[in-house]
Amino acid sequence: HLASALEPGREAVTVSVDEETGLAGQIRPFDVVRVVSAEAGGSGEALLQTVCERALVMSTGFGQDDLTASSGAVTLSVTPEEADAVREAQFAGTVSFVLVSLADAMDEEGSRG
Repeated sequence: HLASALEPGREAVTVSVDEETGLAGQIRPFDVVRVVSAEAGGSGEALLQTVCERALVMSTGFGQDDLTASSGAVTLSVTPEEADAVREAQFAGTVSFVLVSLADAMDEEGSRG
């Protein structure tokens, strides 16, 4: 059923999250998030990089409607290139989400068509 919900040219990618990286379990389907990668730098600083500016949350939890308090998974709709970048970021460090305001998400959707 998930494949039928994807728009053409989009892929689904699932990210494991905990309470911190998953915004304390507040992410819900149809939210829009920015995906950020954090890697440890050579001198102890964190290297932050935006992996995906806007990703649509398709589902949360492990087949449930919401995340548990301490852990879970979030499935996102992204482009194929973004899916590869998310996977690479997961391998290299920690992936976390930044919730995008509804107004900003709607503005971007309107500008796409």
